[in-house]
Amino acid sequence: KSRIYMIQNYLYTYDATQRKDVPFKLFPRQQDICTALGNASNVVMTKPRQAGVSTTASGFIACEIALADKDAPITALVIGNTLDLAQLMLFKVRDFLLQLPLWMWGDEFLNSEYDITKPPENKNIIFDVCNGKEVKLKNGSKIVARSSGPDASRGVGGVTFLCFDEAAFIENGKDVYASALPTVST
Repeated sequence: KSRIYMIQNYLYTYDATQRKDVPFKLFPRQQDICTALGNASNVVMTKPRQAGVSTTASGFIACEIALADKDAPITALVIGNTLDLAQLMLFKVRDFLLQLPLWMWGDEFLNSEYDITKPPENKNIIFDVCNGKEVKLKNGSKIVARSSGPDASRGVGGVTFLCFDEAAFIENGKDVYASALPTVST
């Protein structure tokens, strides 16, 4: 029921000081971000650099995408000032998705040879498409990474989550935002 619970109990993130993956324990402000993302249709954050907002948003989006109904798939569009930056968030979401136990992916795994309490050993079990620009899941949900520009959102519709990562560095940000806004599903 709680994305905060999902993140803190199933996801791991890299801790550079320890040089290893550690359980993703959210700080109070990161919990506030998850609460805001879950309750509001428009969230704009101002924050200091290196506050973990992209990682927190990636964890939240991974949880939402994993639990999406096949009849109401979720689309997340990530726009960065460069494709590399947008891909970093896509890769974070993908890696978080691969950490979730198989039972979260639906009943189809209940009577299978897989251990449903563990994450998938083969990513093709949950992904239809998995490359540097798009990840599409078996439940129809997807995340797309694009670089900023007038055509950043071309061909992507029904967007549930529209993320501008490092928005302050996007040239002509107002124009990019204006061209991407119509892709957002009602």
